This record gives sequence, C-alpha cells and structure tokens, in this order.
Amino acid sequence: MRTYRKRLLVARHRGPTSPMKPVEEYIVSILNQMANMRQALCVSEGLALANALIEGTEWEKKVIEFKKKRGWNELDDKGNKKQPLGKKWYKGFFKRNSHSNERTRAA
Repeated sequence: MRTYRKRLLVARHRGPTSPMKPVEEYIVSILNQMANMRQALCVSEGLALANALIEGTEWEKKVIEFKKKRGWNELDDKGNKKQPLGKKWYKGFFKRNSHSNERTRAA
C-alpha cells in the first residue's frame, strides 16, 4: 500500500509556549520601526533590547522560572548573573514571528 503525502495527517506538537509570547508583539513592533528608520539591529543588539525591556519586571521572573524548571542555572561559572534571554530564544523568536518582521531591501 502506498501512502500519499496529501492524505497524511500528522499531529505536530510544537512544545511549550514561550513565557515571552505577550511581550514579543511589542518587540516586533520596535524592530519593525527600527527597520523603517534603516537602523536594523544585529543579534546581540536585539538580545540586549529584549533583556533590557524585561529587566526587573514580572516577565523576567516568568522567564527565569520557566528556564529553571528545565535545568537552567541563573549564575555562570564566575558567579555572575546570566541574561535570561539568549541566542536560542532569539532564533525561536524570529521563527515564530517571521510573518511579522519587515525586511529591508538591499540598496
């Protein structure tokens, strides 16, 4: 028997939702505004922006709690506090919001 892709239904479990989901829309709007002003941010600048936005808020607490449940340590080897959002979050953020991000044309 042959299986056809068009008929195949696969349940996709995408995993837990990001605790940053409500804040991500605001971050997207900031990134789009920056892109409209021709001031696109690199990954490190985008991460610094996102971490600065949530610093000292309930969202930072939610992210830290979410990550601690999954074995994340808040302190690095030297005892310094780590940033709650990292490159993996940023990569997932762009995947989740690729439809909302404005792209600038190459000049």
